[in-house]
Amino acid sequence: MALLWAVGLVKLGLLLLGGGVSAKWLATAGLGVVTGLLLIGHFHRFRWVALPFALGLAGLLVGLDRLGFGVPWLGAAAVLYALLVWRFGVAALAQPATWRLAGIMGFIVPGGAGGSRQVEESLHACALLVAAIPVAVSPALALLGSSAWEMLPAILLGLLLFTLAGWHYRSVLHAYAALIALTVAAWLIDARWMKPELFALGQPLLNVMLSAIMALAGVGLESEKFASLAYWRAPLRSIGTLLYLLALAGATLAGLAGDPRLPGLLALLCAALFPVARPWPNAAAWRGLGLPLLLSGLVWSLAARVDVGWRNGIELTSVWGYALWFGGNWLLPRWNARRPGWAVAPEFWPLLGLVFVLGGSVAGLMTSVWSPAVASAAVGTVSVLAVAEYGLAGHGLVGGRDADG
Repeated sequence: MALLWAVGLVKLGLLLLGGGVSAKWLATAGLGVVTGLLLIGHFHRFRWVALPFALGLAGLLVGLDRLGFGVPWLGAAAVLYALLVWRFGVAALAQPATWRLAGIMGFIVPGGAGGSRQVEESLHACALLVAAIPVAVSPALALLGSSAWEMLPAILLGLLLFTLAGWHYRSVLHAYAALIALTVAAWLIDARWMKPELFALGQPLLNVMLSAIMALAGVGLESEKFASLAYWRAPLRSIGTLLYLLALAGATLAGLAGDPRLPGLLALLCAALFPVARPWPNAAAWRGLGLPLLLSGLVWSLAARVDVGWRNGIELTSVWGYALWFGGNWLLPRWNARRPGWAVAPEFWPLLGLVFVLGGSVAGLMTSVWSPAVASAAVGTVSVLAVAEYGLAGHGLVGGRDADG
C-alpha cells in the first residue's frame, strides 16, 4: 500500500511539472491526502503527516492558480491553509472521539504514547515553515529592487499564526517570529507610501517608533498581572533594541544626506532611549552616554536648519557646552532622585560640556571671532569648571552629589 501511494505521489508530481493539471489531478490529490493519513496511522509513522500536508497545499495552490488567482493571493492562501490545518489538528487531537476512532482503526500503539504529540509537532513545524517563507522572502525582494508589497497579506496571516501559536504554546520563539513579521509588514507599508532609497535601513523614523512601542510594551508587561504574557518580554526587548540600533544607523545616513527630518528623528531617538535602555545592564550609564550625544546632534541639526552661520555657531558651541555642564551637575541629580527607574548617569555630561566650551573658545580665538580677552575669560572659566568638577567632586561639593547621595 505504501509503495503504491508513493508511486501515485511521484506520478502526480510529474503531471504537475509537465503542466498536465486537470480537475482529475485535483481530485486525485485530495484522495492522496486521505489515503496518506490512513497509511501514516496504520504504520504508526506519525511524523510523516507532513507529506499529506504538503500534498494538500499543492492541490490548493494548483486549484487557485487554475482559477486565475495571482501570486499574492496564492501566498495568502498557503499561509491560511497552514493556519487552519494546524488549528484543526490541535483541536481534533484534543477530542475524545478522535482517540476512540484511532483505537477502532488500530492507529494507537498498545502501551505506547506520543503519537498525537508527533502529529501536532509535525503540523506545527509545517505551518511555521509556510508562514516564515513570505516573511523571509519579502526583505530580500525589496533589497533587490523588486516589489514585495504583494506579500503583505501572507505576512499578516503569518503574524496571526505566530501570535496564536505563541499563545497556545507560551513560546518565546513564536513571539520573536510575530515581532519580526510585524516589523517586516510595517516596513512594506511604509516603503509603499514613503518610497525610501534603502529598505529597512532607510526607514529610521519607523524603526525608532516601532522600537519605542515595543520597549514600552515590554515595560508594561513587567507587571505581575501580565504573567501569562511573560514570554513576550525578552522578544520585545531584543527586537526593540535591534530596531533602535537600526534607527541610529539610519540617522547617521540621514545626517550625511542632509535629511530635513533629522531633528525630529534625533528627538525621537532621545525619547526612545529611556524605555529601550531600561532592560540593559548599566542602563543609566548608557543613557548618560547616549543622551548628550543625541541632544548635541539635535542642537546642531536645528542650527543647520536655521543657518546660524559659522560665527554664531562658535558661540553656540560654547553656550551648549555650558548647558551640558549645568545639566549634568544640577538637573540630572534631581531627575535621578525623583525617577530612579529612569536614571541618567551624569558623569559624561560635564566632560562633554567642557570639551565644547574649550573647542568653541579655541575656534573663536583662531578665527578672530572672539578677542583674546574674551577667549582667555572663556578658557579661564573652563579651567575653573574643570577644577570644580574633577578636583572637588570627590569631596561631594559639586551639584549636590555628596557622600550621602
